[in-house]
Amino acid sequence: MSAQIHSSRKLRLRASLFLVFLSFSAKAQSRAQADLLQGPFYWQEKKAVYQSMLVERKIPVSVTHAQKDGHERWNFKAAGIVRAPVAFVFAETQKYEKLKTLSDHFQNVNWDPKTQILSLDIHFLARRRSMRIHIVPGEEENLLFRVEEGWFQGLEGVLMIRTPVGDPASALNLSEVAVVAEGAVILKWIPNFVFSLSAEAIMHHVAESLRTMTETDYKLIQKGE
Repeated sequence: MSAQIHSSRKLRLRASLFLVFLSFSAKAQSRAQADLLQGPFYWQEKKAVYQSMLVERKIPVSVTHAQKDGHERWNFKAAGIVRAPVAFVFAETQKYEKLKTLSDHFQNVNWDPKTQILSLDIHFLARRRSMRIHIVPGEEENLLFRVEEGWFQGLEGVLMIRTPVGDPASALNLSEVAVVAEGAVILKWIPNFVFSLSAEAIMHHVAESLRTMTETDYKLIQKGE
């Protein structure tokens, strides 16, 4: 009996320490990702690009790499306009279990609201990679995330949802959704340019699917369904 009590206490202690770690980690994330939140971003600076997002529904995506601090750093960017209010889009993007319906690339998706950890497998170029991602709401309508375990461990990013640039009156029911992330990784099994093109294609597909799903849900709510 005493052994069971001792084991139970050890489990509770480990859980408490893990939650404390995540609490400190969330604060560290917000500081580390401050640079990623700084704009204006290239899709906002280039008028033609932003106009194509508003009118032609384009989703600019960029996956690049460069040497930084002696390491190869990968940078991921994507942005688009969603025809739904900011508050609604922000709430929808936090329904993480829906990821598995967006693309076949995402499998075994599990969200733990207590630890704020999203676990999933990503199928990428005939390989399966596991990831555990810590996600916390930031200031305003931002989601801060960091890959704690698995592929791209250490990658940090921000999902930003805001009112589109321009006339506020015409943007009341529109949201600019953008993701910016950066991390170091060594790709030994695939050329960098192949990874870039493949990652851009997947990001574009997921962004387009997420936009369609969000706009469909918003229309159903408007109709009272």
